[in-house]
Amino acid sequence: METAQLLFGRAEKMQEVARRAERSGDAERYASLRRILSTPVLDGSNLAVVSHGNPFYGVAGPPYLAEVKRP
Repeated sequence: METAQLLFGRAEKMQEVARRAERSGDAERYASLRRILSTPVLDGSNLAVVSHGNPFYGVAGPPYLAEVKRP
């Protein structure tokens, strides 16, 4: 939430993004998130989804997104 608020000035909490899952968990656990990501946005608008890696891994599969630490 903090990242989205810093980037965009506002944020909407969504359970579809917040749920945690095992990497090998139920494929349907993120069906709602999959629908959100596959629904076209209205002309002239944008949609940004900010979360940790687990929901995205659950929807898109490997590779697991890694954080890169810069010196």
